[in-house]
Amino acid sequence: MDKVKICIHPMRKLDTLKNSYNPYMYNLVTTLKNDFNVVNINDERSGSLYFFLFRYFFKAKWIFFNWVENYRLKHLIYFIAFIPLAKLFGKKIVWTHHNVFSHNDRKYIGKVFIKLFNLFGDKIIIHTTESLIHLKRRINDKKIIYFFHPVMPVNDIVTNAEKDIDILIWGKYHERKGIDEFLNFAIKNKELQNKKIKVVSKFDKNEDFKRLTSKYFNTNISIENKYVTEEELIKYHIHSRYIFFIYSGPSVLNSGALAFSLPLHSEIIGPRRGAFKELGDKGLILNYEKFQEIADIVNRGNKDTYQLRIAFCENLSWLKFSHYLSDKIY
Repeated sequence: MDKVKICIHPMRKLDTLKNSYNPYMYNLVTTLKNDFNVVNINDERSGSLYFFLFRYFFKAKWIFFNWVENYRLKHLIYFIAFIPLAKLFGKKIVWTHHNVFSHNDRKYIGKVFIKLFNLFGDKIIIHTTESLIHLKRRINDKKIIYFFHPVMPVNDIVTNAEKDIDILIWGKYHERKGIDEFLNFAIKNKELQNKKIKVVSKFDKNEDFKRLTSKYFNTNISIENKYVTEEELIKYHIHSRYIFFIYSGPSVLNSGALAFSLPLHSEIIGPRRGAFKELGDKGLILNYEKFQEIADIVNRGNKDTYQLRIAFCENLSWLKFSHYLSDKIY
């Protein structure tokens, strides 16, 4: 049986995707080619929406869109023409609901695109049931394809290492993540003042890194400005009691960083929203709403959720995600 032909947007060269700080697209493209014929694989020209239409429109049956909330106002005319054309020629539109709205200043236009694809898309991939609230849909809706954010298999066998980091914060630095606000709270809070907090983050602006390191000099807070490999991240997790995801902004729904940390041997603390809330409700991670709750959690200690998370992650591989999509898309 021939594989269903699909086209994925955005697309870049695989080497570019592999070296990106967000590996989602690389994992998606390289995995889906097991079950689908990805007609635009490795063609970075199809990163352009306009080239994308004319080059691959007639070569694929299903067209995959990601991060539609980041489209600009100028793209609206494009989609007003594209959607009826796709329907006319029997093309199927599938899109993934990644965020509540855009992380940048295009909040309202992003909401317009989400409504547009929610209404006219043939299938909607969601990686957390929290998406249903924002899309106003039910889990048994025929359009919905629910698969929690896929995780990479990790052989985390070292469990008796010394936990010499109390709180680890990792991932690319953005002001919206609220790292500075939390560190400022930590140095003033009696319960956290003596805790070892480590921030491992890639700073786009060196001045942000210098500002934080000078501000928290001579404290139990250490900050590193670097891109860390998977091997390094695993080692950091092995030596950390808690992995802390702040994400203070209201736009966050899913997190690739959360998916990476989930199967590793450290307790996870995240905000009570999006995928973090879903996992918290399942008893797999710890949720917070105010920073004071972080201090309480770290000081009282909590039960080990590692085995529960491992069991949850068993069916969340990227390959199983690809197989699952092949059963849902025809």
